[in-house]
Amino acid sequence: MLNHSAEKISKLKNIDLWESYVLGWERADGTLSIKIDAVLLPNHEVYTKPTPEMWACYKKGKLQFKGVSSLEGYHELKSDRAATDASGEKDYGHIEEFKFTKLGDYYFEIEFAGPLKFKAKEIDFVLTNV
Repeated sequence: MLNHSAEKISKLKNIDLWESYVLGWERADGTLSIKIDAVLLPNHEVYTKPTPEMWACYKKGKLQFKGVSSLEGYHELKSDRAATDASGEKDYGHIEEFKFTKLGDYYFEIEFAGPLKFKAKEIDFVLTNV
C-alpha cells in the first residue's frame, strides 16, 4: 500500500494542516468529524490577512470523513489532555500525522490525544465560521 499525505486531497488544498489545531472530535451516522482551527494559506478562497497579533489566518472548520468503518483508537483518544491557549480556548495540539491510501485507509494522529486508524469512503472539509 502506498501512503499519501494530506496535500494530495483536493479538498484540503491551501490548508496547512500541520499548523492547524485540533479542537475536538465527534462521530455520528457513519461520519467522523475532526474539529480544527485551520490555518488557511494565501491562495485559499477565504484567506484574509492575519491581524498583527496573529501569525496566520485561522478559520474554524471540520474535517469530515464519511462512510467510516473499522475505526480503531476512537475510544482511546485522550480528551482530558487538552491545552488551554491565552484566549481560554482548549485544543488538542496539532495534527502530527495524516496518511491515506487510494483504498480509503486513513491514519490520523492528534498531538495530545492519540492516533486513529480507519477506513472512509469520502473526505470533506467544511468551514464553520466564514
